[in-house]
Amino acid sequence: MRYVPYRLIAPFFVGHLRGVADHRRNDRIEALSAQFFDAVRPLYRFVDAQDIELHPAWAEYLAANYPIVAAWAERRWISYLQSRNPIVPAVSEKTGPPSRRAPLISQTRYWRNVIATWPERPKCIYSGDDIEPDGFDLDHFLPWTFVCHDAIWNLLPVSPRANSAKGNRLPDRSYLSAFAAAQHRGLMTAKQIMTADDWETATAPFLGDLRLAARDLLDPAALGDSYARLVGAQLDIARTIGFEPGWRW
Repeated sequence: MRYVPYRLIAPFFVGHLRGVADHRRNDRIEALSAQFFDAVRPLYRFVDAQDIELHPAWAEYLAANYPIVAAWAERRWISYLQSRNPIVPAVSEKTGPPSRRAPLISQTRYWRNVIATWPERPKCIYSGDDIEPDGFDLDHFLPWTFVCHDAIWNLLPVSPRANSAKGNRLPDRSYLSAFAAAQHRGLMTAKQIMTADDWETATAPFLGDLRLAARDLLDPAALGDSYARLVGAQLDIARTIGFEPGWRW
């Protein structure tokens, strides 16, 4: 309240404010908003210490075009936040309540088909429970509220009780190598059972988000290094912005 109400309408009086000392600008802007209310038509003028009066032309414009103005303001706000937080993913999804989450239909189908071909049941990387093709939860290794996406590279079948216990917390780093190994095994199987088109669609996020070349996608060392480097960094960022770290079963 000390500066914003005055500086917000300063652009209407650029010429009149030239050379005015900063500590005198508030008083000068207040006086100008009253003096030129009808001639310059600033957004508002000051009535007293607590109240402003919108110019009628601006009041009419805002009433008619509020969605446009609000969208412009939100875009500028998001651009500002992104410039100050360049390594935080999905900033645009963090300026309001999380959007509604889509059902994980294709991702569940991917993992169900993969697991069904294995001769033995995989183990949950958290609890050690057997994972059944029709009885697992898909866990977002990096919480959905942090990444705001459902890419397969961040999803892994786990036991329902482990998924429930983990919630929105960050897993301990000790799980990262097992997570990467399970993803590699899933990719190896998917390559054998998927059509070329389905394989390309399923693996595009791996290549883009994990910054992998296609030739390295099935290389366990390259995939593990990518997870350690990029997902490890994302764990650090998520911890910095307030997600609870170090969850263990």
